Amino acid sequence: MMDRIAERFRGIVRAMTALSRDERGAVTVDWVILTAAIVALGFIVIGSFGVSLRETASQVSDDIATRAVGIEY
Repeated sequence: MMDRIAERFRGIVRAMTALSRDERGAVTVDWVILTAAIVALGFIVIGSFGVSLRETASQVSDDIATRAVGIEY
């Protein structure tokens, strides 16, 4: 009984060791982390400049709306 448990444990340890040495999918993890960092940076930039950009866009919109446009011949 103990031999069977010990062999099973050794098999699990071998499997975990092989899994820890396997590098397949490591590039995918790198890309996921890089993409998450870029998205987070985008949220930070939008959060920082969002109010300022909204006010500037509103001022430009008001300026365009009040300008007279005419064609002179």
